[in-house]
Amino acid sequence: MTTTERPSESSAKPKYLTDEYEVVRDGRTFRCRLFEYRGDEYESCYEVGATTDVLREIIPEPLIGPDNPIYHELVAYLDQFLIEPEEPTSE
Repeated sequence: MTTTERPSESSAKPKYLTDEYEVVRDGRTFRCRLFEYRGDEYESCYEVGATTDVLREIIPEPLIGPDNPIYHELVAYLDQFLIEPEEPTSE
C-alpha cells in the first residue's frame, strides 16, 4: 500500500530560561540568552555590532570613493543590476 501524504516531522522547541543579557568577552560585547533544549541548558549569543566588523574584514579600508580610478567602472557594473522601482498605480 502506498500513500501520497508527506511524512510529518516534529522537533522539540527550546524553552527560554532568561531574557537577553549583555556579556563582555575578550573586549567584545555579546547579547546572550539561556535556554533549555531536550533537557540540556545552552547559551545562545550574538555579537553586538558584528556586522560592521565582518564587513571591514571583507572590504578592507580605505573604501573605494569617487577619487579612486576604478570607482566609475564599479558604479557602471553595479548599475547594470539596478532594478527600478515600479511607479505607483492610481486606482
